[in-house]
Amino acid sequence: MAARKALLAAGLSPQIKAPPPAMREGCDMALEFPIEEETVYMVVLAEKQLKPLKVMAADGPLAAPESLFKRVEYPNHLMVSAANMKITITRREGRIVNVSGGGCPDVPALAARLVNSLITEDVSTDDFRSLCSFSLSQAKEEAERLYRAGIEPLGPDRPTDYVGLDRPLPWPKRQPAPRPKPWLIVGTLADPSEEVAEGPFAWSDGRLIWNNREITPERGTAALMAAYAIAANALGLPPGQAVLAGDDGGGGGSQAVYSWLGSRIAKNQWSGLTFHYLFPEAASHDRLFLALDELSPRPILAADAGFMYVAKLCGQALEYDLFTPDCGEMAYLADPLAPHPFYARGSLIQREPDQDIFWSAYQEGNAARAMLVKGRSDYMVWRGRIVHQVYGPQAPALEAIGGTGDTAAGLASALMAAGYTPIRAAALAAHFNRRAGLTAAPDPGSGIISVLLGLEKYIQTQIPAGQGGRALG
Repeated sequence: MAARKALLAAGLSPQIKAPPPAMREGCDMALEFPIEEETVYMVVLAEKQLKPLKVMAADGPLAAPESLFKRVEYPNHLMVSAANMKITITRREGRIVNVSGGGCPDVPALAARLVNSLITEDVSTDDFRSLCSFSLSQAKEEAERLYRAGIEPLGPDRPTDYVGLDRPLPWPKRQPAPRPKPWLIVGTLADPSEEVAEGPFAWSDGRLIWNNREITPERGTAALMAAYAIAANALGLPPGQAVLAGDDGGGGGSQAVYSWLGSRIAKNQWSGLTFHYLFPEAASHDRLFLALDELSPRPILAADAGFMYVAKLCGQALEYDLFTPDCGEMAYLADPLAPHPFYARGSLIQREPDQDIFWSAYQEGNAARAMLVKGRSDYMVWRGRIVHQVYGPQAPALEAIGGTGDTAAGLASALMAAGYTPIRAAALAAHFNRRAGLTAAPDPGSGIISVLLGLEKYIQTQIPAGQGGRALG
């Protein structure tokens, strides 16, 4: 991203492309230029102290990103998406109120910079390294363009946008036998410290506590953990375990987590693992899977965010028990040529997911055995076929709120820890995630904490004290 900026400033015209398959290592981008201009390009980069990882002649056409934007109109807010990233601004002030989507650790860190700033402010993204953050910068540019062109308020956002379309399900009063070993959440926090640590986490009095310290569940792995912990309280489960490191975009924290897990996975001390915000590093993923293949029985494997990307990249998606993609990520899984949602074909991104997309992804080996596909309707997909659909309640503001996909993954993880099959856990998680939104009735500028409190409140109404697990406190 810094290289592209420097080259454009020098009057050159580098083209963003996906690297050839043999060069891909994870979350990758290539810049294509005429071979006869190589000397000029290298001089400009050297002046900026930027050195390409590799320069080579392409032996064929390279995949290009689809420059497609989608916009969602709320009465007092505007949401713009690019690939798998969304940014929401107030229509009157142009203030950024929410960032959602993505799968890499630099996204929460970048979101922290952007939220509450004005869309017209220059917020640097040069030190971020993922295609998710680049997609976010593109969404920001488009939202700024629309704002400068003039967007008028349509009126206040109203809770009447939330319409219940199906009957509420009661929180499960009886569960299968809980799995014998603890569940492990694997991810990162938007923190400059790269130190890795493992410890229990719990939800108490509206706070997320991990390793005896409070974590603010703004989005990302912390939001997933909070939803898991709220559900664990209601299901009577012991506290979950989490191994986390700080990673605000440099990648060191992700590598520390990979190394930590690789050195301990052989002990087989977890019933299941949910992988979340980690940089998609192919070599690290492959080493981890070599260790997992030695386990008998192997723990249940669930992935959200960037870990779905690396599972597809390494050809290991079918080894996972559950993926939780949104519609943009589903388009990426269904596109056999795309190494990241940034490059997914527009014909797939612009359409609603359907049976053909799910089956194609599974046939290509790019989908988990079970999937919770999040969108206007949520689809439960088993081995490429739709087996259940959750179409209500409709909560339009949830799409704009960063972290609502994370809470769905956290709920599904807790339900699997309680003994539910991945596909049943996914269906229940989709329903209760929507009920949390209906209860909270947030607007597009609300934070994920409002949805978490809505989830807790909804479950409390479903569980009389002493029934269905233990009462929430």
